[in-house]
Amino acid sequence: MKKTICVIALFVGIAPVLSASKSPKQPVSYQAATVVSVQKHEASSPQYMGGDNPSDAPLQAEYYVYEVALHVNCATYVGRYETQLNYFPSFFASGRQVDVHVAKHLLFFNLPDGQQMRMTIVQKKNDSRAPCGG
Repeated sequence: MKKTICVIALFVGIAPVLSASKSPKQPVSYQAATVVSVQKHEASSPQYMGGDNPSDAPLQAEYYVYEVALHVNCATYVGRYETQLNYFPSFFASGRQVDVHVAKHLLFFNLPDGQQMRMTIVQKKNDSRAPCGG
C-alpha cells in the first residue's frame, strides 16, 4: 500500500513537468480552394455469392459516395466522402470558394454551421499550366 502511494505521488509530481515540456500544437492552417465539381454515386454492398438459397442472402446496405474536386494552389485534389444518408452539404457547389486544410491523405473543412468535415484524398493532379502561388 505504501509503495502504491509513493508511485502515485511521484507520478502526480512529474506529470505537470512532462506536460509542460511538450511543445504546443501548431494551429492548423487553412487555405483557399475552389470547388471544381461534385459527383454523386450510389453504391451497395457486394452481391451475395453464397449457397443455393438466395433468401439466405444478407440485406444489402446502400450508401452514397460523393467525390469533390478542389483546386488548391497548383493542384487539383479529389476528395471522397461516403455516407449512408442521401445528404451532402450544399456548401460544396461548383465554383464556390472554401477553406481547406490539406493533410497527407485527408482534406479537412470547417462548415458554416460550425461542424467539421473530412474527406479522403483519392487523387491529386499537379497543374503545370498555371503559375504556382505560395
